[in-house]
Amino acid sequence: GVLSRLCMFVLACALGCNSLLGLDDLSVAANDVDGAMPEAVPGCLKNLDCTAGAGSDGNAPAMCKKPVGRCVPLLSPDCRNITGDYKNARSILIGSMFSVTGAQALTNLPRQQSAALAVEEINKVGGVPRGTTSADARPLLLVSCDESVDLLRAGRHLVEDLGIQAIIGPNTSQDVLELSNKLTIGAGVLSMTPSGLASSIADLLDNNLTWQMAPNDVQRGPIMIQQINALEASLKAQRDVAHVKLAVGFRDDALGVGTRVSLNSLVLNGKPLVDPLNL
Repeated sequence: GVLSRLCMFVLACALGCNSLLGLDDLSVAANDVDGAMPEAVPGCLKNLDCTAGAGSDGNAPAMCKKPVGRCVPLLSPDCRNITGDYKNARSILIGSMFSVTGAQALTNLPRQQSAALAVEEINKVGGVPRGTTSADARPLLLVSCDESVDLLRAGRHLVEDLGIQAIIGPNTSQDVLELSNKLTIGAGVLSMTPSGLASSIADLLDNNLTWQMAPNDVQRGPIMIQQINALEASLKAQRDVAHVKLAVGFRDDALGVGTRVSLNSLVLNGKPLVDPLNL
């Protein structure tokens, strides 16, 4: 499920971004993800200039951001994990953003790990081809971020500091909308959410840059209606009653409101929801 979709996304976005968005200008090097966060060091021609001067061990996780010639740390307080051959200057840099601490960690840690596994699997077979053949393939390098503390701070590190061109995530619809409207659309960065379900995401004026990987709330609406009506029929038969009551609790965010709206066409007790019988 999630793993296979993320694998397809990483491959597709790397192919598209590499050829269309100038990822050839990025060269990347990083090492110990548990090390101290290095400060940006101005002036570089290659990654070795950064790794030699940005950390006390001479092997700090940093990249030489071209063409500006400036050393930039790959890691940040929100982005603390790296997957891939970080010493390979030809690596294609991508990112992930999930809430991997707090209440949502249980579902989002597997998503982050799925993205990392997809990168490992793609790199294991040689990386991402430049064209229609496997010749001159380039490996992927994934910087994984936790968005739970400060969504936009984590996003700015990927988009503005590193100049990344593709992001896997975020996980909630509200975060997808905020990140897209405030950061990624304006920067021309592709983002693909595996779990943002609000139909309003599809309404973004985004130049086709924000993608959903699962059916949205409008598409799920008919299934919910079918299940509610089946429950209605079962309750009426069990209790030998002519009418049932329905209460719907929903979150006041993009997904909650969208899901509630998708139930507007529900017919209960043979009448629309707004009929006095159901009110």
